[in-house]
Formats: sequence, structure tokens, C-alpha cells
Amino acid sequence: MREIPPGGVYVFGCNWAFREALMSLEERDSFLIGQLVWLGFRRGEVAYERRARTVGKSAWKLRRRWRHMLDSVFAFSDLPISVLLWLGALGTLVAVTATFILMAAWLSGLIQVRGYVPIMLAVMFFGSMLVFGQGIIGCYLWRVAENTKKRPLSVILSHRRSSA
Repeated sequence: MREIPPGGVYVFGCNWAFREALMSLEERDSFLIGQLVWLGFRRGEVAYERRARTVGKSAWKLRRRWRHMLDSVFAFSDLPISVLLWLGALGTLVAVTATFILMAAWLSGLIQVRGYVPIMLAVMFFGSMLVFGQGIIGCYLWRVAENTKKRPLSVILSHRRSSA
């Protein structure tokens, strides 16, 4: 996300309207920083100098960091699914092109190993079709997952707290 500050977000403050909008998001395994940006309220930055830890150790072990990284990638981006889809499409195109090249080489006698051409063509074509099919299924699953997150269609930027 381009709107995330270069050093990340470690502490944030918010008004009541933002708090209500953030609390209304009922997502599990999400990415808080992504939610802060997604809500779209005006933001400001307060610069500060981060000091080195003098006592204790971080509770963020490798497994927890890995999980946080996966949440940050998968909560707000369909890029991995799109990459899978396009790699499968490109692989299918390469397999079809290789079919003509391998068939020409086989017919001209350059390839004399029995069974090499059909095995290579089958592996390339069906392998790339599997990746392409997984990309298509992933696109559908992404859309289903997006609809189950219960994110509001719009967020009211100014909200007065009732005194009742």
C-alpha cells in the first residue's frame, strides 16, 4: 500500500468517528495498518525518534512475523492470485509454442528419443493449465472472501456522538 509511511505505523491516535468505523470492521486475521489506510480518513504524521530497546526481548518471533506478513499481503491484495493466473496463461502460451517447436524438431529427426516429445508436451501443457486453473479458482475465492469480510460500502467521515 502506497499510503503506508516508509517506517511503518507503530502508534496511532484517532477521533471517535474513526474509532467507530474501525471497530465496525469484523475481520479476523486482517492487517490493522491496511484497515487504517482503507478507511480513508484524513491522516497526519508525528515524527519521533525510535530508541533501541534497553530491557527485555521482542515477543515477535519469526513465526509471528511470518503470520503478520501473510496477513498483510492477503488481507488487502489479490496480487498473488493474479500472478498465479498470469503465470498459468503465460505457461500455456509457452507450451503451445513449444508444441510447434518440438513437433518440428521431432519430424525433422533432431529428437530421436522415443516418447520424449509427448511426455514433454503433456507435462508443459497440463502443468501450465493446472496453474492457470488455480488462478481462476483463486479469483473466484478472492471475490467470495471479499464479500464475507462485511466491510461497509461507505464510511461516514464525520459522525457526532450521541449524548444519550
